[in-house]
Amino acid sequence: MRVIYVMADSMRRDHVSVYGCPPWGSIHTPSLERFAASAAVFDNAYIGSFPTVPNRRDTLLGHGDKGLPFNRWRGLDADEVTFPALLRERGVPSMLITDTQNNVNSPQNLQRDYSAWALNRGQEADRCWLDDTVPLTFPVPKHLIRYAEAIWHQVLVNRAHRRHERDWFAPGTYSMAMDWLEKNHTREDFFCGSIPSILTSRGIRRSTTSICTIRGMPAGSSRLRRTACGRRWGSPIGS
Repeated sequence: MRVIYVMADSMRRDHVSVYGCPPWGSIHTPSLERFAASAAVFDNAYIGSFPTVPNRRDTLLGHGDKGLPFNRWRGLDADEVTFPALLRERGVPSMLITDTQNNVNSPQNLQRDYSAWALNRGQEADRCWLDDTVPLTFPVPKHLIRYAEAIWHQVLVNRAHRRHERDWFAPGTYSMAMDWLEKNHTREDFFCGSIPSILTSRGIRRSTTSICTIRGMPAGSSRLRRTACGRRWGSPIGS
């Protein structure tokens, strides 16, 4: 079993051209379009919990918080069994690669049961660098910034040191995942989870994009549908 799991944090359904053009303009995601052309596209997939940490708990546990149909923003309890722990029991190594520091910092500990994990530093207000030469500026009135001044300045400091595409956290996290795969693709079994952040709005609940390749899908088990953009994609029957 070899599984590569990619989660694009905060990716909105109407920001992916696979699902058609939104009424307010055109969006083009050609790489996802090429992938979707040979994958199963789920048209009616809903997330269980949001935003970041509750959604990660969904992924790790496969169910809601104790006594609830959804997960809350909190870390893992000692008695909660995650799927990386189940993989470890069966001898399957797992690797987490993420740029979201609030997933792996105490008390969240969502990396707990992975065989190994790596954090791509510098996302949002991650305290990874100090630089007093970076001025404190505000692109909008201060009351519209959700951070306190000191935290917002850390965001600006982190951004100021980006020079190349890989310095930005989404491309950098994907690059780290590709580096790991180059060194581990010969393993008979593995699970590699790459979770980069993409800064888009979180306003739509039906936001999780579900596109996956199903190995061994019988011929003729997918149908073609036409999006508002006039393109055609394969999607599973009944979706």
